[in-house]
Amino acid sequence: LFLGKERWPEFRLSAQVMAEHVATVCKVSELLSTILPVARDVVIAALSQVRLPGRFEYWRNPCHCVFDVAHNPQAAGKLVKRLGDAFSGYRFVAVVAMRDTKDIVETCRPLLSLINQWYTATLPSRHGATQQQMLTALTSIGADVVHGCGSVEGAMSDAIQYASSLDKTLIVTFGSFSTVAIAQQYCLKIRN
Repeated sequence: LFLGKERWPEFRLSAQVMAEHVATVCKVSELLSTILPVARDVVIAALSQVRLPGRFEYWRNPCHCVFDVAHNPQAAGKLVKRLGDAFSGYRFVAVVAMRDTKDIVETCRPLLSLINQWYTATLPSRHGATQQQMLTALTSIGADVVHGCGSVEGAMSDAIQYASSLDKTLIVTFGSFSTVAIAQQYCLKIRN
């Protein structure tokens, strides 16, 4: 990895850490080196331990799941690319709940060609979109199989039941930080 005049080592980081974040840290470290010197080995050591929870976070239990806090069209586009690269040949099932202040239609649109079934939920927050708002948004862009489940826990439960009966099926949970947190808490509860 070359940044400016420096050659940085290739980091074997988890899939959670995106290359552009690593490059940004390296470049910022270089630019600030005259006023805030940080030894190169300290930067390298720190980067080798970085984790980004909720960004393309892969779990295998209770079934194959990717959790991503994607809640805008740009992040959803990156999620589609990463899913295609990492899980070629898989069937995708989505669990999605979002804030009603977000562009639900345009955030879900990039995933439309990838997702085989959608499980929607009401996001339990002041600005949480309702299950009906989620259903309406998805059907308006042509999503075929959409299930309204009420809660994120209910959506995860139904998605896990469906995905567990099939080979090479991945649950993709996205839409907000809250959605990911609730879904992960549910998965931890049922696997213990």
